[in-house]
Amino acid sequence: MEQLTWNPLIGEYIGPPDAPYYVYLLIDPRNSEVFYVGKGTGDRFRAHGVETLLMPDAAASAEAGEKLSRIREIHEAGAEPRVEFARFRIATEAEAYLVEATLIDALGRHAAPLTNSMRGHDSDFGLVSLVELEQKLAAPELTTSTPAILIKLGWWTPDDDKELPRGGFGYRPGMTKAELYDSTRAWWVMSRSTVSRYDYAVAVYQGVTRGVWAIDQSSWRSSSQYRHGRSKQRWAFEAMAPSADVVEDFVGRIGRRVPRTRRGGGAVFGSGNPIAYWP
Repeated sequence: MEQLTWNPLIGEYIGPPDAPYYVYLLIDPRNSEVFYVGKGTGDRFRAHGVETLLMPDAAASAEAGEKLSRIREIHEAGAEPRVEFARFRIATEAEAYLVEATLIDALGRHAAPLTNSMRGHDSDFGLVSLVELEQKLAAPELTTSTPAILIKLGWWTPDDDKELPRGGFGYRPGMTKAELYDSTRAWWVMSRSTVSRYDYAVAVYQGVTRGVWAIDQSSWRSSSQYRHGRSKQRWAFEAMAPSADVVEDFVGRIGRRVPRTRRGGGAVFGSGNPIAYWP
């Protein structure tokens, strides 16, 4: 007789115990939008309702805060988030991560924005356009000796930055040139005396250059931002389009791949540091 495992769909036990994982969607019943993708076992999916009652906003991560805020809005409207299961009876956690990542990539790009703050696991191999794939696999190496600040961008994060202003930061396929510029020019922990020696700023995403600008050295301004219990001075700059030769050297047609190590040895980007000084 087949052994039993918990089925969260009906609150009973079914199926083989060697396939306990599932991937689920949280759906806003007011407009049928998927707003969160998660994976779990047992009744993990039910915890979101409890979280809204037990976790104060100040203790929530950015992702959890957005998700819980959406759930509270639904509750205040007299409704409950709808739960649907994309796949269940998944044998391994690795397989569950793969399904979760695929859905986050596809829904996050082509449907309503998700409250998941990060793309799924192994997203380096996830949803990608033909142009992006060419950039990842065929971009020539960055070889110019022209000095520049390389700025590593993460995945796009919506943010109401009224000080710059801008609607978000990071990188996403299809973003406008203005969005890429605003993502690159603020806010960074830098040495003001060091950056004054570099005339160009280069946006880098997943190891490939995406844009370059000529820095207006008179435009640097700082902002003291309080994060994680301490204040740090972060810098922003303004810039303009550089010459065609500079664009060719740093970006070319499809971007240029930043080598991991410098010619003289040592990593280009330090561990966890989004700023590198080239060459």
